[in-house]
Amino acid sequence: MIEFERFCGVDLQLSPVTVKDHSSGISRVLRRMQKEYWQVSKEDLRAYLFKFKQDHAPATVAEIIKTLRVFYRDFLSCPELVDSFKFPNIPYRPKIIPSREDLQKFYNCLDSSFAETLFLFYASSGLRKGEVLSLNVNDIDFEKRMIIPSNHTGITKCSYVSFFNREAEEALNRIDLGGDKLFNVSDRYIDAFCGRTPKSVLARHYTDYNPERLQKIYKEANLKLLT
Repeated sequence: MIEFERFCGVDLQLSPVTVKDHSSGISRVLRRMQKEYWQVSKEDLRAYLFKFKQDHAPATVAEIIKTLRVFYRDFLSCPELVDSFKFPNIPYRPKIIPSREDLQKFYNCLDSSFAETLFLFYASSGLRKGEVLSLNVNDIDFEKRMIIPSNHTGITKCSYVSFFNREAEEALNRIDLGGDKLFNVSDRYIDAFCGRTPKSVLARHYTDYNPERLQKIYKEANLKLLT
């Protein structure tokens, strides 16, 4: 799968996480079918997907179809094997935003100063789980409480400037960071609060993302989580 991973990373410019997902996904499919990739027919793939969709959510089915398309259509140039497979309809489920009381209860159950700091940083910055855990100390302007992530290289999501509030700043000052990484910790503390919707065309092309303006907006919000 080395050649496939290189193709995803170089030709398609996918992020390392997406490359790994596609590589593991196609490996699982081939192991389940007990065939080499050149032995697989369209009917083999159809039979696999027919059974797969009975045991998995539509979103998971969509992910495996994406992987099959990238592998057979794009990498092997065999579009005839996958061109008839359509993505399933994924029902919309509105996200339930935790209330201030929920956030306070969650915070009060954390078992260490480090976990409390990570929670406050994540909750007040709005960054994704992987972005927070990949941050280096050099990505932070501590004077402005500004974050400029440099950790996402994919083509479907972008990281830009964000900020963290004074509560998170005070928590950061109470712990010993150590090393180049801002946080070296399992992501178990923040999984419950993950989720991000795709950006609209309006938001992407007609919004002022000047860092100074964003900082001004963030300060005016006077975001507080614990009081």
